[in-house]
Amino acid sequence: MPRPPLTPDPVPRDEPVLRLSDVHRSLGRGRSRTPVLRGVDLTARAGAVTVLLGPNGAGKSTTLGLCHGMDRPDAGTVRVFGADPWRASADLRARIGVMWQEGGLPPAIPARRFIGHVASLYRGPLPVEPLLERLLIAD
Repeated sequence: MPRPPLTPDPVPRDEPVLRLSDVHRSLGRGRSRTPVLRGVDLTARAGAVTVLLGPNGAGKSTTLGLCHGMDRPDAGTVRVFGADPWRASADLRARIGVMWQEGGLPPAIPARRFIGHVASLYRGPLPVEPLLERLLIAD
């Protein structure tokens, strides 16, 4: 039986569809952690065009990854349609469109985590482990 298409919940014009509050994120491990986002505040409202501009290394991709639930902030809050995208269900993530800037797997994310994340975008995904085994990348 086909699933009904997702219809977005109406969002009042005065309510933000995206809100980042005092978001901090560092990348790397141990003593070599590099702060990428420091106290980012951002609000985007329904029907508005919001653009992130900045030079390489400014944190644009990191910010979008947090908004999509690919990663979580070290501190602060991220809300998309009022929910935390890191803990969100596939229903929320199905409402968010992302076009990654490069094809293939992001280099800093293990394949298992990335494929698991992509699977979580769907309501009834196939199990990840059998796919990893079939592609010979389970190890």
